[in-house]
Amino acid sequence: MRLTINLAAILISILTVCCSRRGVVNDHMGLVKVSEKNFEIDTLTNFKTWYLDVYETDTATFIVYDNSYKSSIQFYDIKTEKLAKEINLIQTGPNGVGTINGFYIHSLDSIYLLNISDMRLFRINRDGVVQEYFSFLNPTESFPFSSMSTPMIISGSPAIFYKGMLHLVALPGMGPTRKETFESGKVNFVFNINTGDYYLNFGYPGIYKIKNFGNFWGKIFRAKTGDERIVYSFAADENIQVTDYLTTTEYFAGSSFFNDPTPYNDVSDMRSNNITSTMYGGIFYDKYRRLYYRIVTGGVEEPNQPDKFMETYDEKPLSVIILNSNFEKIGETVLPSKTHDPLGVCVGPEGLYISNSNLFNPNLKENILSFSIYAPQKQAQAQSR
Repeated sequence: MRLTINLAAILISILTVCCSRRGVVNDHMGLVKVSEKNFEIDTLTNFKTWYLDVYETDTATFIVYDNSYKSSIQFYDIKTEKLAKEINLIQTGPNGVGTINGFYIHSLDSIYLLNISDMRLFRINRDGVVQEYFSFLNPTESFPFSSMSTPMIISGSPAIFYKGMLHLVALPGMGPTRKETFESGKVNFVFNINTGDYYLNFGYPGIYKIKNFGNFWGKIFRAKTGDERIVYSFAADENIQVTDYLTTTEYFAGSSFFNDPTPYNDVSDMRSNNITSTMYGGIFYDKYRRLYYRIVTGGVEEPNQPDKFMETYDEKPLSVIILNSNFEKIGETVLPSKTHDPLGVCVGPEGLYISNSNLFNPNLKENILSFSIYAPQKQAQAQSR
């Protein structure tokens, strides 16, 4: 009899853990649109960008924007909805930085620019003058050519200053089709801004080792947490990984609305799988409310015309998962379809800012940078998976 009771208790315990992991906690949250921000732009500013973020000073908060058309860094004042400052970048000559691929503002007189094609990191001041640069082409003991990875900075994968070092997401040099990439490749590039030394650490989660998710090779997103760790969101994994690079803990943060990401069967299917599969995107920490937001895009049918692939990305349905400060899922909201750009996301004082620069958005204007602002609110009923 005692054995029967103990077995029953164990079974109930297991079921409770499973349900807790797959569902939501009691206080269900949703996102509600509370306002919009609209910034007028000129003809030399692109209305879509690979990188934007929020930058705060003692007196103002800005959306900082990588303008690839003009090659500049733009500062849009959130309060006035005006362009407050622009740093024009020189591409050639003594102060030439080439084509940049994202930036990190350590301070206004210490801005780091990433040039992927030349594998260089430049430091400039507020006037765009180069103060110094570093080359990543020279092999080191911890960064040999055989494991060469490419650092990158995009929205949802910002450069993070952590424990005195600059951390950038890195794409393993073995490429997306080789087994070694996901078994031993490292995805975090750690750079010492004082000495110029660098090394790699941290790898892909287990699901990449057992299924073909090479098309999601470069879709790695992360943010600094409220308790001074780093949280990772890998495109193929419903779980998130929270780490201090000594200890890593996984938490369920999967979608209640979209199917699990699907692996491809053949290498030739990699491109189409980006369209047809669910994908987990950026994860963002809301320091004002001590919450986390995880972006998810669902799958759509593959376009018949190959030249329509980029447009089809904007057709993918979009949701945002909400996690509390303990990384428990407390809600998920499906946002209006064909309205937002899932790469144009950042967090400001009013809530989650999501770009309206979707090619199918009927209100799209090429002379306006438009953001919808969503704020978390408690909902009447919780939805669980």
